[in-house]
Amino acid sequence: MSNRIILNNVSYHGKGAIKEIPAIAKTKGFAHVFVCSDPDLIQFGVTAKVTDLLDEAGIAYTIYSGIKPNPTIENVRDGVEAFKACGADSIITIGAHYDTPHGVACAMMLPLVMEYNQDCTGEKYREIARAMGVAGVDEMTQEEYRKAAVDAVKQLSADVGIPEKNEKVREEDLDVLAADAYADACRPGNPRDTSVEDLKALYRKIMP
Repeated sequence: MSNRIILNNVSYHGKGAIKEIPAIAKTKGFAHVFVCSDPDLIQFGVTAKVTDLLDEAGIAYTIYSGIKPNPTIENVRDGVEAFKACGADSIITIGAHYDTPHGVACAMMLPLVMEYNQDCTGEKYREIARAMGVAGVDEMTQEEYRKAAVDAVKQLSADVGIPEKNEKVREEDLDVLAADAYADACRPGNPRDTSVEDLKALYRKIMP
């Protein structure tokens, strides 16, 4: 029997929870689902447990499975293009951690939303400020809630003891560190776009 939890949204967990997918999709008016999976999950029949339910419910779907065990930015970009090409209006992910299809799908969301909502960059900062517990966010100007979001994250870093400097970071490491950070599948989820040079500059700021 599945269990139902209401937080910001409704979540189901436990045995049988997967059977709730078609009803949720229909309730929300989804007509075409983009299913993020990977070759192993397809091979071992895990993906079919979801797509069989969609078939039974008559819900159209497209499977995107070109995802590596350690996803790259190319996986995210390819996923965005595949999502737009098939005309999907929703995403189902099969996987758990950030380095699985779920992580790729999360990273896909920002560029997709930005295309349909040009104010998304500003709204991202607003949501960060709200999530950090900043009061009165809805009454703030964009400049105010951007600053509030940044200040709140800085304060959290200080509160949990994250050091401002790291003596182990060296100039000769920056090419590799910045390239790896840029290729991370979660990078597009940041509220501000970055380049490899931007990331090198960030690393230099934490050098002693």
